[in-house]
Amino acid sequence: MHTTTSYAIKIDSSHAEYLRKVLLQNNILRTDLRIKKDSGFVFLPITSKEDIKDTLSNDQSFVIVKNDFEIQETRVNDYKELISLPNNLQDLLPTSFDLIGSIILIKLDDELIPSQSIIGKALLQTHSHVESVYRIKAVSGELRTRSTFHIAGIKQNLTIHKEYGLFFEVNIDKTYFNPRLATERMYIASQVKNDENILDMFTGVAPFPIMISRYAKPKSIIAVDKNRDAIVLAEKNIKRNKIETDIRLFHDDAKNIPDIIKLNKTNPDRIIMNLPFHAHDFFLQALQCVKQNAVIHLYTIGSDDIISERIENLYDIAKSHSFSISIQKKREIKTYAPHEFYMGIDITAKKN
Repeated sequence: MHTTTSYAIKIDSSHAEYLRKVLLQNNILRTDLRIKKDSGFVFLPITSKEDIKDTLSNDQSFVIVKNDFEIQETRVNDYKELISLPNNLQDLLPTSFDLIGSIILIKLDDELIPSQSIIGKALLQTHSHVESVYRIKAVSGELRTRSTFHIAGIKQNLTIHKEYGLFFEVNIDKTYFNPRLATERMYIASQVKNDENILDMFTGVAPFPIMISRYAKPKSIIAVDKNRDAIVLAEKNIKRNKIETDIRLFHDDAKNIPDIIKLNKTNPDRIIMNLPFHAHDFFLQALQCVKQNAVIHLYTIGSDDIISERIENLYDIAKSHSFSISIQKKREIKTYAPHEFYMGIDITAKKN
């Protein structure tokens, strides 16, 4: 702890907050020093004795003293302010990244990889609760995993992520989790009606089922994922959050989901299809699970033209299998890349 001596105003604690605001508004309060309290008095460090004469000339409730104060560490909020690279590289520094629990995941252009250690340390300095920083590549493969490269902090792949009062254990190497969908998960939970049967076709570590269980009253949830590691963590997360809803987890391929539904004799009223690049490829399997009517939340990524083309294909699939569908809402959740969007499409499906 570093200290320094400064002029200060000594005032009774009952009047200190008002005076603090006055000093702050007039740029007299020293914000680089920590305010001190002692024996019912507050000591407000000031820039100089002369600065307060005009502002507080008629106020006799304080005295000016000298005192020792702890120097406050000034925290930089933007990690880029701590990095000095050639202009052509400085401009490439990402403006956003994913924060999962105590781990930051960041994508870097190839030109920045030689400077990744500097970038990682800057991120640690500007995020006090973060323990690790990893460079990542895009999600790939059937199991939706990504390559990670440790660049700063503690080496760890497991972390606990918190959102809306819920806790999710995530393995950044072996499972998929998108922290930017917290609001979307709450939106889906808000749409669920009492006693609905829910199907989550690509559940991951079960954030949708757990969010729905906590903030809605479904009758049952069937959650499926091809990734065994995700299902193991999903089971842990259900127990961790003390979920009492009937959630049935299945480690299986999405193409087998109609058989799972048939064996469980629980046709869904609402289906979640969060596999953005390929959900549309499993739309037929989703329809095969519907007995009469259902709401389908399908997620997709692409340009406006590509998304429009996929929607047309959904209509064709439905028509050829004796279903009528209607697009209730298209929601732009976030920008994925220039001219590409992460879209949520709310669909009603009815068997003819």
